[in-house]
Amino acid sequence: MQLCEDQNGSRAVQQRLDSASDADVRALFDAVLPHAVRLSVDVFGNYVVQKLLQLGSAQMVEQLAQTVRGSVVPLALQMYSCRVLQKLLERAPLEHKLFVVHELSACATKCVRDQNGARGAAHRRAARSRAPRGAACRLASGLSLIHISEPTRRTP
Repeated sequence: MQLCEDQNGSRAVQQRLDSASDADVRALFDAVLPHAVRLSVDVFGNYVVQKLLQLGSAQMVEQLAQTVRGSVVPLALQMYSCRVLQKLLERAPLEHKLFVVHELSACATKCVRDQNGARGAAHRRAARSRAPRGAACRLASGLSLIHISEPTRRTP
């Protein structure tokens, strides 16, 4: 894992992942998973976790979601790991998105006051008037807005 926490090592791992086989991606994922929370807060390690989320299978995304349970609030408040959470929420199934929202709801005030959560909250307030039909919930993570629900389907 030291390689992932080094600037050049992190870049090398990311470049290798771009051309890696599914089996190689899985092998690296299995090695990273027990250290995912620690790597997520690391200045260089977070990029490796994001890359694995980008390239990994749905099963890998779900495994990582399970790994961060109970750590969502500190990850959301940290400069690098809030980006990992954003990537996780882009790929995770709805049930995993909802547990993130649930964990964050207990500390909404703290997230709004935090430097990594405050801008996201401002984006959320601004987006309320232009929210698409059927959007049940939005979560500001880091600097981006993340869709939590599927649009409401119209019945004929």
